[in-house]
Amino acid sequence: MPPCTSSRKTMETEAKVIYLFCFARPGLEPDLSEAGVDGHSPVRVCDFPAATAVTCELPLEEFRGPAADARLQDLAWVSPRALRHEKVVEALMSYSPVLPLPFGTLFSSLLSLRQFMEKNASAISHFLDQVADQEEWAVKGFVHQDKARQSVLRQGLATHAQRLAAVSPGQRYIEGQRLQKEATTNLSGWLKAICGTLAEDLRQPASAFEKRGILDIGEAQDGSTPIFNWAFLLPKHAVERFQEQIQRAGERYAPEGLRFELSGPWPPYSFAPCLGNEARG
Repeated sequence: MPPCTSSRKTMETEAKVIYLFCFARPGLEPDLSEAGVDGHSPVRVCDFPAATAVTCELPLEEFRGPAADARLQDLAWVSPRALRHEKVVEALMSYSPVLPLPFGTLFSSLLSLRQFMEKNASAISHFLDQVADQEEWAVKGFVHQDKARQSVLRQGLATHAQRLAAVSPGQRYIEGQRLQKEATTNLSGWLKAICGTLAEDLRQPASAFEKRGILDIGEAQDGSTPIFNWAFLLPKHAVERFQEQIQRAGERYAPEGLRFELSGPWPPYSFAPCLGNEARG
């Protein structure tokens, strides 16, 4: 006879899964104080020939089943666990280059994890070599539309200053209105040109560059809106130069309504290879 409903629920409650944070160099023996994503499960390292897997063990029901599907849509439930995930990976960066895995990467057993790791051993080892002594840094750009539009208008007025001085006041007013409309029309192209030049300059010291999605956060307190979200993989020796570049760019473009936010170092999430369907049943 099949097990009764209560027995089946007990079995599901007791079932465990392996939660994977990241891969690191083999032979790793970190001194970690961080808890797992649930806030209390211990973080463990599983040493394989090609890499070390950093894991914790969780009840299956945390991430599987109808109740789990609902929880995964609840930011109040997801956010603290995602932050714990990031803290563990960031702590490992002090010991080894890391290949971070997405939040919620699960395996049904250590055997399943071993098989997955062995299948991807070459890609994992190559990436760990690639990011050794390197860090991910994020640069976000924001524009204050009105200030930027006024900057474009000033440039237009300066270009036509001599001609405008030679016409009548009425004609000068009409030309001024036309230039204001042109400033609005040309704003997008103006921003694209500035961002393109800035990206090329910032890519010089970087090993890799990625454009990331822009979160729709609306206007910031200063009235600005996001225009780009970039990730750079930087050799550690190039970080100081990169920071100086951002500072100079901020000072240069602040009067024109642009500002830039630099953050890091981060684990190299933006550059990690796709290892297929990480979550294994």
